[in-house]
Amino acid sequence: MEWYPAGDGVRPCVAAFPGGGYSRLAPHEGEGYARFWNAEGFHAAVIHYRTQCEASPQPLREGPLYDAMRAMRLLRANAASLGIDPKRIAATGSSAGGHLAGSLAVHGAASESPTEDNLAPLHAVPDAVILAYPVITAGEFAHGGSFWNLCGESGSNPERQAYFSLENHVGASTPPTFLWHTVEDNGVPVENAMLFAHALRREGRPFELHLFARGRHGLGLAADIPGTNQWPGLAAAWLCQQFSAD
Repeated sequence: MEWYPAGDGVRPCVAAFPGGGYSRLAPHEGEGYARFWNAEGFHAAVIHYRTQCEASPQPLREGPLYDAMRAMRLLRANAASLGIDPKRIAATGSSAGGHLAGSLAVHGAASESPTEDNLAPLHAVPDAVILAYPVITAGEFAHGGSFWNLCGESGSNPERQAYFSLENHVGASTPPTFLWHTVEDNGVPVENAMLFAHALRREGRPFELHLFARGRHGLGLAADIPGTNQWPGLAAAWLCQQFSAD
């Protein structure tokens, strides 16, 4: 975990999960995000989680989710010393990192992560999530590489494929969610964000969805794409509204 404090005093925090198809961690979806949230007055952390190892390419299964759960618990356990409001911790992720942040949102309360310390009783679900061009489904619009790294060959384990298809698991306790995607995304189809938004709508959970016309996959902050570059400001305004309403 990399820690980026925004200044003195108790502040909300955003934990960023970089993308990379569960095979690596994309640098531009880590520190850049943290610096943006610092400028908005939030503490930030970039979370490192396990990814696929070429030397031993076994499915990751719940490994990344366990890492993410531990990171959320560590932030809450150390909230006093870090100046974090433990009831205002958001998770943001892009692409596969969006899948991981979304997994925290729908599975974080139910999953049993292995632990040998006193962190287990702490809440692992974020208080809000921000998903950027997220991987969501193992179905028709799947990003095959991400699900290969998580579950193995497509169709080889239908139960795991269904477990990691996040649209199947949205429920009454899923936190408020901000999603954005671009129609031009040829890496992770825009239907991924739409499927998750539809599930949130079905369950009556609060969300905000932005679909932009322009931009390839993996844009990060999208600073050079007119129109799409509005998303960070929209996300910050949304998150401030969520946290001020609590």
